[in-house]
Amino acid sequence: MKLIEAKELTKIYQQGVQPIYGMHPVSFQIDRGTMNLIKGRSGSGKTTLLNMLAGLDEPTKGQVLFQNSNFYGLSEQKQTRIRAVDFGFIFQSFHLLPELKVEDNICLPLLIANQQVDQSYFRELIEVLDITDLIKKYPFQISGGQQQRVAIARALIHRPLVVFADEPTGNLDKKIVSV
Repeated sequence: MKLIEAKELTKIYQQGVQPIYGMHPVSFQIDRGTMNLIKGRSGSGKTTLLNMLAGLDEPTKGQVLFQNSNFYGLSEQKQTRIRAVDFGFIFQSFHLLPELKVEDNICLPLLIANQQVDQSYFRELIEVLDITDLIKKYPFQISGGQQQRVAIARALIHRPLVVFADEPTGNLDKKIVSV
């Protein structure tokens, strides 16, 4: 079943009068329950494409359909709700809030979506990601790899329909990547 569809998705940046293509037109669909990989050279537009699919960067042309609705045609309120409830994000840079402890950073999507923490699922996530002993620390007190694992837990804590991951294992060792 189709979950996301990109239709002639294009991103053009203007540099003076010269258009610069950040993403040439691309069309495809992502089905529910599948894992999909965006592959390409550095600077080829992978992050741009991911950000457009995730509702973080509006395309210049084309459409992103989420569950058959034009995402960018929805009200800002509906877009925000989808990003908060249906989408999880793992960014290249962790985007952890420095003033929040690890536990609060993980649970932030639940707070935004006004949902309760499922304590058993929370414990399962932090155990699988080997961050149990870190939850009372602040991001600046833990390593980059540990911060990445916290970011992964944050992306999964609310059980989203879609997880957008931009180089999610770049800071992790092999043991964690293969879990």
